[in-house]
Amino acid sequence: MGISQQQLIQRLVPRLVRFRQTNFYRIIQRTLMLIFPFILIGTFSQIIQLTVLTKSGFIASIFHLSKWVPYYRYLHYPFDSLTTLTLNGVAVVAAFGAAKYHAKLHQRDDQLAGLTAAIALLIIAYQYTNQNQVIRC
Repeated sequence: MGISQQQLIQRLVPRLVRFRQTNFYRIIQRTLMLIFPFILIGTFSQIIQLTVLTKSGFIASIFHLSKWVPYYRYLHYPFDSLTTLTLNGVAVVAAFGAAKYHAKLHQRDDQLAGLTAAIALLIIAYQYTNQNQVIRC
C-alpha cells in the first residue's frame, strides 16, 4: 500500500533537479546569498545585545557586568543601532537583489531594476507618523 523509500527517491529527485534549474530558483538563491551577511551581522549584534548588554541577560547576570564595567548602560546603543540597521534593511536589499538578478537573467539593465524595486518598496512599506501626535520636548 505505502510507497517505499526507493520509489519516493525515484519520483522526488528528478522533480527537485528540474526545480533547481528554473529561473525562479536561481533568482531566490542569489538573493539569499546577497542578504546572508546582513542577517548574520544583525543576528550576532542582537545576540550580544540580549545576552551581554541587558541586565537580565545570561552573561550579564552571571558576571554582574553592570557593577564593574564602566558605562555599561550606554554600551547597548551601538549594538541596538547595528541590529536595527542590518535587520531592518534586509527587505530593501532583498527587493534590490531579486529585481537585479531577474533583470540580469533577461539581459536588461540590472542596476536600474534593482534601484526601482528598492525605491518602490520604501514608498509602499514606509510607515508615516502623524506629526501632530509626536511628543516634543
